[in-house]
Amino acid sequence: MADDADELYAEIKRRKDRARELGVPELIWDLFENVKHYPSYSRNDPVGYNRFVPSFVTAIQEPTKDNIAFEYDGVNYSFSWSTKRVESFLSASDNFGICRENGLLILRVKDDRVFELTLRGEQDLSGDDWVPPTWELREIEAFIEGPWVERLRELNSKIIQYLRNVHEADAKKRREEPSKLADLKDRFGIK
Repeated sequence: MADDADELYAEIKRRKDRARELGVPELIWDLFENVKHYPSYSRNDPVGYNRFVPSFVTAIQEPTKDNIAFEYDGVNYSFSWSTKRVESFLSASDNFGICRENGLLILRVKDDRVFELTLRGEQDLSGDDWVPPTWELREIEAFIEGPWVERLRELNSKIIQYLRNVHEADAKKRREEPSKLADLKDRFGIK
């Protein structure tokens, strides 16, 4: 019986190492960070933000609590995200304004769980300005290797390029705005 457990844990370690070797934790976290706002952006909320949703990401579903689902290249993907505040012996006595949370991110492909990752988040609430939380990737809790890894790597690369193009177009539009150009001509005496 102990041999079975040893073999099982050795195989789990090998699969976790394989996921790390493929860069899956970083890929999935980055992709989640890119798509998590797509449901509201696709509704154009805030106004004008629908331009941040690429046309190759389709069937974006209104999220149920902490779920995001979409389709890419005919395949359905969904993320589940949950957090839980971490209480420590220091949290009751310190007034430093640091909020700590444990996070759990689950990726499903066609309703099958293929990846699960735990994270540790920290957010500084001590100042007057809002500071976003920072997340540390922690432990791989599930990994079933498949073609989804390369498909999502491709998707994430396409999203990054798409967003780069949107930002460049926005910058060009601001740079070439007629009233701005007229003001600059006036300031520098250019006819």
